Amino acid sequence: MGLVLGLVFAAGVFLLIPVSNKESKVDVRLRTRLTRKPTIDEAVWPEVVDDIASAVRAGMSLQQAVFHVASHGAPDVRELFTAAHKSYLGSGDFPGTLTIISNRCQSTSVDKFCAAMHIAYDVGGTDLVALLRSLSAVLRSDLAMRAEIKARQSWTINGARLAVAAPWVTVLLLSLRTDAAAAYRSSGGIHILVVCAVVSVIAYQVMIAIGRLPQNERIVL
Repeated sequence: MGLVLGLVFAAGVFLLIPVSNKESKVDVRLRTRLTRKPTIDEAVWPEVVDDIASAVRAGMSLQQAVFHVASHGAPDVRELFTAAHKSYLGSGDFPGTLTIISNRCQSTSVDKFCAAMHIAYDVGGTDLVALLRSLSAVLRSDLAMRAEIKARQSWTINGARLAVAAPWVTVLLLSLRTDAAAAYRSSGGIHILVVCAVVSVIAYQVMIAIGRLPQNERIVL
């Protein structure tokens, strides 16, 4: 009976690890939704920059090209740029409108986009198309690198789960032997199982913390 209780306790603790991890993620998502508006998928911003570059090559000014996205850009960003265009028509403050876009999206990709538009507006010049092409390449490079890092992070998390699960699978197999089962039934065996369960939880959390991706620092306009 002691063996069964010990293994059930250990298995229960192990099964609670992903549950608690999911609950913490849910809490973070809820807090995020309460503190900021939903963000637009960052993968769409290189396409937005390409659309603006095409509009500039067609002879539009920077402001016209940016707000041209409201009617001819990706569907995900049309509402955002429509609202930004209305704000610009009311105030005439293009840098301020860029700040509104940045604050609403709260994304590093959007921050880079708005900062580049702000610099292009202030400096001007004939190299605007080249600047937009460079910005598009940088955004795509960042997205590709971030995707690769996330893929490697998933390997780390799966490795952590396997490292925690493997010893308990071994314990369950050994418990099928009479001598091993007798050892686990003893008070010392139960204590060892409990200590190992606690150590497994701590080790898992440490591995997850090590593999957690840092948040990119935003550019404040």
